[in-house]
Amino acid sequence: MHPRLRINEAQLQALAVKAKASPARSGWVKKKPGSDGVGTSRWQKRWLVLYQNILYYFESEASQRPQGVILVELCDCRQLETRSGDAPTDSHLFVVGIQGAAQRQYQFATAMADDCHLWVTAIREASTEHQLQQLVRLKDQCDRLSSQLDARTSEVVRLSKECADQEIELSRIHIQLRAGSLQSPVKRDVARRQTLEYSYPLPVIIKLQNRWRRNRWRRKFRTVVDEFVVSDHAEAGRERNRLIWKLVANEEEYVDQLNMICDLFLKPMRMAAESSYPKVDMKKVTTVFSNIEQISAIHELFLSGLHQQVKKWPAMRIGWLLDVVFPMFSIYHEFIRNSTLSTAMVRDLYKVDAQGRQADIVRVLHNFSPLSTFEYLNELLAKPTQQLSHYLKHIQALLQVTSSYHVDRPHLEQALTTLNEVLTTIEGEASERERITRTLKVEGTIQRGCMELLSPKQTMVRNGLLTHQRTYNSAGGSLMRKEKKQRERHCY
Repeated sequence: MHPRLRINEAQLQALAVKAKASPARSGWVKKKPGSDGVGTSRWQKRWLVLYQNILYYFESEASQRPQGVILVELCDCRQLETRSGDAPTDSHLFVVGIQGAAQRQYQFATAMADDCHLWVTAIREASTEHQLQQLVRLKDQCDRLSSQLDARTSEVVRLSKECADQEIELSRIHIQLRAGSLQSPVKRDVARRQTLEYSYPLPVIIKLQNRWRRNRWRRKFRTVVDEFVVSDHAEAGRERNRLIWKLVANEEEYVDQLNMICDLFLKPMRMAAESSYPKVDMKKVTTVFSNIEQISAIHELFLSGLHQQVKKWPAMRIGWLLDVVFPMFSIYHEFIRNSTLSTAMVRDLYKVDAQGRQADIVRVLHNFSPLSTFEYLNELLAKPTQQLSHYLKHIQALLQVTSSYHVDRPHLEQALTTLNEVLTTIEGEASERERITRTLKVEGTIQRGCMELLSPKQTMVRNGLLTHQRTYNSAGGSLMRKEKKQRERHCY
């Protein structure tokens, strides 16, 4: 019996951590246990990660230690057309393993056919042999492009030489023409005819005249371009492009912040709330984060559209995109409505008890990432409440540098109107909510004061009946007269 191969588990563990950080592909699959495995034969749900030519499968997405490792080098990966009897229903199977009767075949199942096809393609392309073939193919393509570049360079050199020869010829002809202009008209006509008939054919002269006209128009065009570059219109266009690039950069930063909220806080809290022993209430998680995932999806769509427009530089038109996306920002109503309650709940989650201990969910977040602090979460949750105001200032700046006949201006004006309506609605709801809150606070203060005042434990300095006398003016016909009313009040 041959001795078992030794594998450095610490190295595999370090590679597994790196694979989860930057995988070539990852996702949930169902894995069929091996024939020699221990326990049930049910298909197990595993988090599958492909990194370089190594395939890891974990028990869950948050697990740090892999359940198993598969080297895909020299392995065959194919999609199974037929499904075995114990396979999950409505699933698509693919198998990974070395061909041979004595070799173990790893079977996986996905819920969608597209995912299955993508996994098979990614595993096949992860082998070193496939990478070498792709390298050879790219090298051949590079050699072909280099040969084409050399041919074009030779052609440019040849044409430049021809142009220089033609310029010399043109100068010589001009000198001869100026010398011939001093002769008599008869001799000049004879010399011109002799020159045309014997020295310079007509096609050559026509070609030289066309070249001279092209040079003249080229100089005129260069003058027009130089004047346009220093004009106010060109400066406004450059400022407009700069504002659009700034908008794209700000949007990229904002999308990264939304993804940080989802990855560092929302997903770990949701997993802790859905576990067998929940460490936080799901209602609190829903209240704190509200509809942040829908907001993140809308902004990722918006950022993708901005990238598509930036590729069309210098003709970047983002007005129609803003006109389409800004009505979707009404989704911010729910998030901003819950912002005050969300801040209070976050403060309650991170509160330290009398013994100086933090809540279980805080320890879970710290174990997941050191960045999951109370200050960082508050800072991230405040970003969406300020984003719409940033958009408003940016669109106003864009309108200032966009001319009235620009094709993008009507869309920008419509987008600005839509954003103002959304902001007005949100501010109206916020002011109404603040008014109701203040009213309820005043009513509560009055009620507590009345209860304290009417309590039998209170000692009154003096109480009793007093007469309240009021004087007011009343109109009787054309004369004004004063009237008095008296009413008894019980005072304390």
